[in-house]
Amino acid sequence: KDNHKWILSYVSESIADTDVPGSLVGLIKQRRRWLNGAFFTSLYFIGNWPRLMRRASHSCVQKAIFAFQLVYMLCSLLLAWFTIANVFLAFYIVMSITVKEWSETAFHILILVYAGITYVQFTWALGTKPTDIPGMYTFFAIVHAVIMYGTVGALTVYLIQHASLDALFLVGAACVGSYAVAA
Repeated sequence: KDNHKWILSYVSESIADTDVPGSLVGLIKQRRRWLNGAFFTSLYFIGNWPRLMRRASHSCVQKAIFAFQLVYMLCSLLLAWFTIANVFLAFYIVMSITVKEWSETAFHILILVYAGITYVQFTWALGTKPTDIPGMYTFFAIVHAVIMYGTVGALTVYLIQHASLDALFLVGAACVGSYAVAA
């Protein structure tokens, strides 16, 4: 509201719970709701940020924190748009380093399979509900899991064969660091 200093605070007695999905379809539906809610909340904040800065009676420090939050949300929104492309690019790079030296044909088949499955899954997600085709979502989840485990396995074998101990340590530290940052 205009000219109000609304402050969020932590209440230690509060309790929040959620129903754990019992199936992959339930998980997908829950993630869709949560991601859509987070996405539209970000859009609302970004769209109303100028009004917040003009009309709210927060201190300069609090407004600076809101400005930092705006930059963070803009970066997150930008990166979210390119997540599918970033995962494909990482897959392509790892496969070009590892599988391409073993077999050029296998490399092209893996790239086409991954791109095709991603395209079909993305297209179906736009027009159908997970409850309409639960078997396909399970199939896609299994195929993506096999592809990702295969990617990690191929990269591990390649690094063991071609990298020094220092490079392996740096890769391991980078992996642990990326998980720590993401968490």
